[in-house]
Amino acid sequence: MAGGSAPRRVRLDRSEVAAVPSLGLASAFVAARERAFVDALAWLPLDDARDLLAWLASRDFLSRDELRSRLTAQPRARGNAQVRRLLDLTARGAHSHAEGCAHDLLDAAKITGWEADAPVRDVHGRLVGRADVLFAAQRVIIEIDGRRAHADRFQQDRTRDNRLAAAGYLVLRFTYDDIVQRPDETVRTIRAVLSERSTV
Repeated sequence: MAGGSAPRRVRLDRSEVAAVPSLGLASAFVAARERAFVDALAWLPLDDARDLLAWLASRDFLSRDELRSRLTAQPRARGNAQVRRLLDLTARGAHSHAEGCAHDLLDAAKITGWEADAPVRDVHGRLVGRADVLFAAQRVIIEIDGRRAHADRFQQDRTRDNRLAAAGYLVLRFTYDDIVQRPDETVRTIRAVLSERSTV
């Protein structure tokens, strides 16, 4: 198939089907969004599935509970082994390899007091999104920006950062290269900011 796509025949429950208005008189029927996401995570190559999971998690499109529900509802479904692997890989809240490396770096530097994949709210109490790493006491957020998960979010990320700044958060953004190739500099920056914010 072109583009590496291949058709698959699967049985869907009525609750897993969504109607999409078409240009004709009748609607087209497709797999509901959650089912399509979970199937993609189950069937894609693992690295691609992990990238997709990071993208989905950054937009609150799919939760770990929804992945677990797949395993409970369809214990013999094709791809369940990969869904379990994704749950294992993200158990600490790291949805991408880069986030996992960041967690390892914080642990190695003995920097504590943080929470992964933490919900953050604006001044009105509305959910802004989930922080890759949150230091709640200092109101510092660390975001790990991968090219794939954030490539289409330049404006959204800036709008989100502004809402968080208005709520008193400081957002630090690091890349995979910052974490892996410049770990000492990255740790120094994080320590300096946490120290400054702890004395305010």
